[in-house]
Amino acid sequence: MRVLLPIVFLLFNAIAQAALPPPELRCVTVNSDGTITLAWDLPAGNQNEFINYSIYSSTFPNGPYAIIDSVTNFNTQIFTDGASLGRVYYFLQTKFDDGSGVTYSASSDTLSNIFLNVTSAGGNNLPPLLNWNPLKVPNLPSNLGKYYIFRKKNFLGNWQLVDSTSYGNENYTDLSIVTCSDTLYYYVQTFDNLPCFSSSNIDGELFQEKTPPTIPVLDSASVDTSTGFVKVGWQPSGSPDVAGYIITHNLGGTFVRDTVFGDSIQYYLINTVNANSQSIPVTVAAFDTCGNTSAFSSTAHTTMLVNVTENLCDRQMILDWSAYQGFSNISQYDIYFAQDNAGWRVAGSVPGTETSFVHEGLNNLSTYCYVVVANSLGKTSHSNIICQSFAQLGVPLYHYNTYVSVNEDGFVEAELITDTSADVRSYQLKRAYQKDGAYIIVDEITEATDTFIIFIDSTARPDQNPYYYKIDAIDSCNQTVVSSNISRTIKLNIEENLESYFHNLTWNKYEGWDSLGFGVHKYRILRSFDPDPLLPIDSVGATELDFLDPYFEIRADGGTFCYQIEAHESPNNWLFIPSSSLSNQVCIKKEPKVFVPTVFTPNSDGKNDVFLPEIQFVDAANYQMTIFDRWGNPIVEIADPRIGWDGTINGVPAPTGGYVYFISYTTPKGSLIEKRGGIALYR
Repeated sequence: MRVLLPIVFLLFNAIAQAALPPPELRCVTVNSDGTITLAWDLPAGNQNEFINYSIYSSTFPNGPYAIIDSVTNFNTQIFTDGASLGRVYYFLQTKFDDGSGVTYSASSDTLSNIFLNVTSAGGNNLPPLLNWNPLKVPNLPSNLGKYYIFRKKNFLGNWQLVDSTSYGNENYTDLSIVTCSDTLYYYVQTFDNLPCFSSSNIDGELFQEKTPPTIPVLDSASVDTSTGFVKVGWQPSGSPDVAGYIITHNLGGTFVRDTVFGDSIQYYLINTVNANSQSIPVTVAAFDTCGNTSAFSSTAHTTMLVNVTENLCDRQMILDWSAYQGFSNISQYDIYFAQDNAGWRVAGSVPGTETSFVHEGLNNLSTYCYVVVANSLGKTSHSNIICQSFAQLGVPLYHYNTYVSVNEDGFVEAELITDTSADVRSYQLKRAYQKDGAYIIVDEITEATDTFIIFIDSTARPDQNPYYYKIDAIDSCNQTVVSSNISRTIKLNIEENLESYFHNLTWNKYEGWDSLGFGVHKYRILRSFDPDPLLPIDSVGATELDFLDPYFEIRADGGTFCYQIEAHESPNNWLFIPSSSLSNQVCIKKEPKVFVPTVFTPNSDGKNDVFLPEIQFVDAANYQMTIFDRWGNPIVEIADPRIGWDGTINGVPAPTGGYVYFISYTTPKGSLIEKRGGIALYR
């Protein structure tokens, strides 16, 4: 309720039922000089009763109101109030006299001027924020229902209509202005169908563009596979006044900036880095025409760096790479390869959580190049290209088994001549029963430095079987890089012919010298009688594999025969140093045999004239025979098994009769044997 001065209140109540209505207040306009002009529609009624239009105002909506002026011309429809210091509320009454006295009509609608306030969000930053009050709430039916916003730059600028809003929406943000630093002025205007318009006061403020552009979103950072440079892609900033972009990359802890100009640029190639040797983190920011720079993209994107290690032993390339950083969700990594500069092919894929891959089944003589591609929601990033060849291990230039032989301990000894400068981890002596059979390792030499290497097979039984041998060079991959020639030991066998007094020696052919020479030159037959050493007794040609050794003439010598075959290589081998190979040693131990006659007739008829026991395989050094007469007196002593008793005593013929013999000897095993008996002498 309005509160009027007392006199106004009395007048108002006295004429509440006036015959003339009040004018319809339609528009309130604030002029450029600060004055306020009111506009109204004329009232219907008897103009002869009209005295004036009384104009009331107040700075508060609920008063108190006071008459500030009156208009005495009935047809006048405007009035200008002298000054405005803010928002002012107005209404009008008609003063008339209908013959019953001076009377005031009811009050018109109360309207206020539109008071516009232009501010910024803070610190004079764009955009300008406008707010104002309505003319009346609710709106006048005659109002056209829209506000029109006008703007000009600087005091001398030209006014421009920039936008409009509906009545009831008394706030506006001017996003259309682009300026670095200007004083911006605004006013708001609304129209009535009287016709008239209501304009707000003009308000303005110095605005400076301090709002940075919208942060651009990085799409990817990828290695340009043809140059090793980094290609950066991003989504443009949505701000209207973007002038360009700043791209930074971290180079060993130093941040390096590159600047590109243009609001629609989305790609940049950083050509001052080598992404083939390191991962490169990159970020991007936008700058506008006023020099404001956005923050850098919150998520840096970092290129992938791929490393590869070759595994020659398994013919594999093992890849590992730094995880791509920047994508929110990497679905998978695709691995591409090119073999010997051929076209790119897919080697395989791994989930986005894995950063390694093993490429298998490769050619160890080829060179392989690789690139890894990260995939995320339709976006990709390429790694650097890296190429790798397999290291080639050196193979021995020569590798030859010079011999296999049975040594004095009964083991098999093998000799190898090889190029020890090759990439060989060990040398393995292997044995088999058949030439193409299954070979087993029986000795191994590691870290060999001498050209000639000796192997010992202590598990073989060369007295039972001939064996095949080869020597393999094993590399660091535990693979055989070269095998020697295959050699075979000599197995000697002996059969004894007791009736004919000979030994039949047979043996297998020595094998192994045919690959780089002319094979076996001859076989020497070695024989010994305990305890004498083995000495050659004969030799046979390379094609002869047997030998007959008669022993009748030496049957009284010792008790053990030992034999061994020695193969000799032809002298024109590749080293011009012929080798030899010994077979197993076979010994035949003869049991002593003594046959003593019971009668002899020393009558010089050439028949049975000497008492001579038949002695075989007795140790002659320990032989002793004594003859006793019937009274037990020794009459003859003989220490040579080849000499008998001729029937004399000290050169005098012994008388016919019975005598006693005593024979003692040592067996080849060292046992002492004694034999006694009687003999009869007849003349």
